[in-house]
Amino acid sequence: MINSDSNADLAICQIYARELDEGNYWCSTSTMYRIASAAGQNRERRRLATHPPKVKPELLANGPSQVWSWWQVPDSRATVF
Repeated sequence: MINSDSNADLAICQIYARELDEGNYWCSTSTMYRIASAAGQNRERRRLATHPPKVKPELLANGPSQVWSWWQVPDSRATVF
């Protein structure tokens, strides 16, 4: 019942409420959570999108003054002690 296609993306409490609306009483909410926990299904049940990892840009210079970054540019307003 918990793993059916219509209940795949629903939380346990939503499945419980939907079954009650249809006139089916299988068990209590805590028992449904207990069964889902024993089966390892008490985590997020929706399919979540995964983002691709960000790639750090690699700066390659083959001569002088070709690669600049903010770490290399001195701040003219900064006071040097």
